[in-house]
This record gives sequence, C-alpha cells and structure tokens, in this order.
Amino acid sequence: MELHYAEEFEVDYLSDGCSLVSIQEVGRYLVVPEGQDPPENIDGDITVLRQPVENIYLAATSAMCLFDGLDALGNISMSGTKAEGWYIENARAAMESGEIVYAGKYGAPDYELILSRDCGLAIESTMIDHAPEVKEKLKIWAYQF
Repeated sequence: MELHYAEEFEVDYLSDGCSLVSIQEVGRYLVVPEGQDPPENIDGDITVLRQPVENIYLAATSAMCLFDGLDALGNISMSGTKAEGWYIENARAAMESGEIVYAGKYGAPDYELILSRDCGLAIESTMIDHAPEVKEKLKIWAYQF
C-alpha cells in the first residue's frame, strides 16, 4: 500500500491474497481472506486475523467513532465502556439495545464473557501497557483460536 502521510505502519499485499500489516513498536498482523487458510510456518511474532473479523471487544474508546463512521458497529459485540459513558449516540444506542454488551474495562475485562462470545479481536489503547498481565492473557487466548 502506498502511504502518503502515515509513517507508523505499512501494508504488504501478498501473492496468496493475504495482507501483512506491520505497525511500528506494536506488531505484525496477517489478514487472511474469508475461506482461506493462513500459510504454514508463519513467524511466531505474527498475529493471524481471519476475515471477517467479528465479535470485537473494543476497549479503545477513541476507535469507536471510526467504526461508527464506517457503519461497522455490527462488528463490535463488546465494549470496555458502559452505555452511559458513550458520547457517540449510535454506540450508546447499540449498548442500550443489547447489541453491544459491557465486557469490563481494559484493565479488568470479563474474560469469561469475552471467551463465551467468540471474540475475534480485542482492540485496546496504549493504556493496556499499564496492565501487562491483561495484555498477556488476551494474547494467549488469541493463539488458542
């Protein structure tokens, strides 16, 4: 992907249809198209994301406006903020209707709820760095699926 302004990430489109997203000081993510298996022998530091990514646990409140703007709130099923904490009306309405449920704050998520809802991705802010035990537990679960 040719980037004109962004400097903190890059995307490489691979010949097998996958995309490798590299985010500086964060990690590498292999996005695998729906119905396709990831390639064998992937480096251990790469997180595999299978499309479609659904049942997202969104603990990074600043990202909610992006999902709302893309009309993609349906991909989020869990939030790290309670309904009354949202200033984004569509997010508040989705929580009040039960489409999105509260799954605990970033530093104290409800692991059982997240696991029971077949979480496809946890989106955290850099605040997660203050809770390394939570970050590690979420990473371990990601590799089990």
